[in-house]
Amino acid sequence: YKNTLFATKKVRIFYGGFSKTQIKKLIKKMLNQKYKKINPYFIKYFENRLDTILYRSKFSPSIRNARQLILHKNVLVNNKYIKIKSYQLKPGDIITINFNSSRLIKKNIERAKI
Repeated sequence: YKNTLFATKKVRIFYGGFSKTQIKKLIKKMLNQKYKKINPYFIKYFENRLDTILYRSKFSPSIRNARQLILHKNVLVNNKYIKIKSYQLKPGDIITINFNSSRLIKKNIERAKI
């Protein structure tokens, strides 16, 4: 129980904003029942999300900030505004940043270099 609790807290802190019930549902869904190990798809689910990609590519200083960019229609995927922060990206998708927020993105990238 202790290990599960700590793992759940780590996921919530690292990926931010998930409730305990959401994480438990994902863990149950992704858990390989035969070996009681987490399926690699579990990590892929989080790493293919639009907010995580924006954070990993240093377009935003945090995942929460990336979610703000998405919710305020500053991010386009394949030339369509996406308002879903958990949008699952596919290989070949093109992410475009709205021109009005480009200065903010440049500042975030410069801060990441330091």
